[in-house]
Amino acid sequence: MMGKRVGLLGLSLWLLASACDVEPPRAPVRMMINLPVTRFVLTNGLEVFVQEDHRAPRVAVNVTYHVGHKDDPPGRGGMAHLVEHLQFTGSQHTARDSFFHTMTDLGAEDINGTTGADITNYFETVPASSLDATLWIEADRMASARLGWDLHEVDREKNVVAQELRLRYKNEPNGFRHQLLTRAVYPEGHPYRQSLDEEAEERASTRAELKLFAAKYYAPDNATLMLVGDVTPEQAKELVTRHFGAIEPCAGCRPARTVPPVQAAALKRMRVVADVDTPMVYVVWPLPAPGEDGFYEAPYALAEIEGNASDYNENPDRNKLTMRPHSVSWLAPRPERLGTIGAIYGIPTAKGTAEDLVDGIEIARRNIVAREWAHMSALRSQEISDEVRGVESLGDRARAMQMYLELFGDPAYVMKYLHAVQDVTEERMRGAVDHFFDLDRAAVVIITPDPSAPRSGKVVEEVKR
Repeated sequence: MMGKRVGLLGLSLWLLASACDVEPPRAPVRMMINLPVTRFVLTNGLEVFVQEDHRAPRVAVNVTYHVGHKDDPPGRGGMAHLVEHLQFTGSQHTARDSFFHTMTDLGAEDINGTTGADITNYFETVPASSLDATLWIEADRMASARLGWDLHEVDREKNVVAQELRLRYKNEPNGFRHQLLTRAVYPEGHPYRQSLDEEAEERASTRAELKLFAAKYYAPDNATLMLVGDVTPEQAKELVTRHFGAIEPCAGCRPARTVPPVQAAALKRMRVVADVDTPMVYVVWPLPAPGEDGFYEAPYALAEIEGNASDYNENPDRNKLTMRPHSVSWLAPRPERLGTIGAIYGIPTAKGTAEDLVDGIEIARRNIVAREWAHMSALRSQEISDEVRGVESLGDRARAMQMYLELFGDPAYVMKYLHAVQDVTEERMRGAVDHFFDLDRAAVVIITPDPSAPRSGKVVEEVKR
């Protein structure tokens, strides 16, 4: 992967279809994606990766800071998200609120920023001729973060973030689904356990707290710059050194996390009321972090269990119509550095209960050996195609490479990932079913309609393990 540059992705794609009628197993999908990368590090600690692709005169610029929701101080949920917003308001050498207008004038597209559990990233794809100016702008807002923001900017962005929270969560039916599931799985004090009152907590953040947070995490030695496209390593090194080289590091701002893996959900059961039309039941498990045993098998196992549980709970011919038809589904694990969660959920019928879904899952676990290989093979092919699509465009590729770097320590991890996906066997998948989806490790979250409750949901009972 770190070899000679080959035309984009050298996306040499081989689909080896077996001509043999014998099943199982089927021949796996094979492919080769070359993402040769050049890496260098500035003296201030900024880590830079360059992935050349000269097919079009454009460059994806992605600046990722290794800070996210997990780093929000206690009682200040949403601080990382608020700082992400503030970084768009201006910097010491640019006019207030000029960022998007300036980037558009430079010919940029795909301009945005996101905050996740582990990272905050800022990205844009620009003409190669605008790369110099773009790197100057990104360097200026990196250096400006430790200066803080005025009260007007802080108050305005608090309102913007609060509006986002209302639109995405508080005013949506079951809007707090993800927050509720993290609270059901992760124990008190775990960095992935999310607040249910993030709006109040982010509004409580002071200018001084925000400035301190930015000064701690927004620095070259806590950031990675990814350049993908029409740029050579030599050009990149000259430009990046010139624009970023003088920015002071924060020295020790990226403390190592030593959170032990979650072996079982923190709660056995959570009861929630919400202003919704239908009840909902979730069964949720803690799953392995990237690189841990079972990480690659868990999504297959979850999908296999869901398929069996759906068949059992939605099949009127067996007098087992305890869940509404087409309502039983699964939440695919979202990879995060310290662990993931996965869930199966359904909408009970008038005669259905939470226990029915749990029973269906247990029956599915026992019957999993009867599933045909073809189903798992289809899942594997879908996973492979999703990863391939994820590195097609310059911007998507830069984001995928930042994700691979954060999760696996290698921005060109895509081929290792695909090989690991291809290597999953029925035996290993069934082992994951037995171990990771034991119902003794799960939490059951029951959402009951109540017109007097918030639309997003309100916890009324928690039964600890």
